[in-house]
Amino acid sequence: MRSLLTLLLLLALLPIAGCNIAAPVFFAVHGPPKTKALTSLDSSRKTVVFIDDLRSNLPRRSLRHVIAEGAEQELMQRGVVAEANMISSRSVIHEAGLETYSERLSIVELGRRVQAEVVIYVEVLDWTLSREGGGLAPQARLGLKIIDTLADERVFPTTAGAFGFTVKMPVQSKISISTLSEKAALEQGLAELCGYQVARLFYDHEKDPISTRSR
Repeated sequence: MRSLLTLLLLLALLPIAGCNIAAPVFFAVHGPPKTKALTSLDSSRKTVVFIDDLRSNLPRRSLRHVIAEGAEQELMQRGVVAEANMISSRSVIHEAGLETYSERLSIVELGRRVQAEVVIYVEVLDWTLSREGGGLAPQARLGLKIIDTLADERVFPTTAGAFGFTVKMPVQSKISISTLSEKAALEQGLAELCGYQVARLFYDHEKDPISTRSR
């Protein structure tokens, strides 16, 4: 009841205070602006996150595990995929590692080999730590597809190609990469952020400057 009275009081003040109070009132009532989930997942289906690096953009293969495990942990914590239905990403990366150049497995086949019904396929399209002309600007461009292995079809996006999005890591000016360990730490941080952002595509969340979406 108190919250309702507060809301009515704030609304009553609007004609007096003018438009300058409108945005703060909206924020107080509705909370921070939200970014809607890109698409939904069925938490009851066996799901695996597969991070692919066809162009060898990642400086270290281990970063594939960092991205994938970050995404799957966030998905489970948010209840987007039930813990019992999340298949370890390491299993599908292992299967992909058995491929030969002359015989590559499809995403559907890789998913079936680890008993996954749904594959969250993410390809690393670009990876950089610094911008041209100098200065740190860690970011990664990723392409996303959702594959249903039982139906043998792509369920997202429904059009050709992948859904592309960029993850940008905010970096303070004091941070440097003058040593290999500093460079590795920055790469680790960007990979962790990528995994977190992949998961956030599947649930509503507060808007922030972490990433930009583009088709």
